[in-house]
Amino acid sequence: MSHQVSRTGNEPLRSRGLHEAQNHPKRLFSAEITTATSAVNRGGEGEAFALELLLGTEPPDAIAAMSDELALGALRAAARAGLRVPDDLTLTGWDDADAAADAGLTTLAQSLRDQGTDCARVALGLPTADSTRHRWHVVARATTRQPR
Repeated sequence: MSHQVSRTGNEPLRSRGLHEAQNHPKRLFSAEITTATSAVNRGGEGEAFALELLLGTEPPDAIAAMSDELALGALRAAARAGLRVPDDLTLTGWDDADAAADAGLTTLAQSLRDQGTDCARVALGLPTADSTRHRWHVVARATTRQPR
């Protein structure tokens, strides 16, 4: 398998914001975070990796996957482990792929087209849209609980 699991503090640069929030003086949240990194973006890898985590000695109660593909694999792993989503495990993906909607997966939607357009414009030396920040939004579905 091409993945690694680490405890808070020994993760790739992309996780820095999460850990800055965890170590913020006002302590924005108190949960211990386990960061699991997958080198590939395939559902089978997500399923195998999530199953390993879910059957481990300290299984997670939430998984925020870096893609819908990995999250859908994790959803299959949860079913194999006999877990009820979202009661036993909450799960989110990223991309808002068609398969996410079909599976009821909560996800973070983004416009790959808008991002690609801006990348092409930058490569061609042309100005981008008003903002280089792209509109992302949460699409809440059946794999997450309502806030309490």
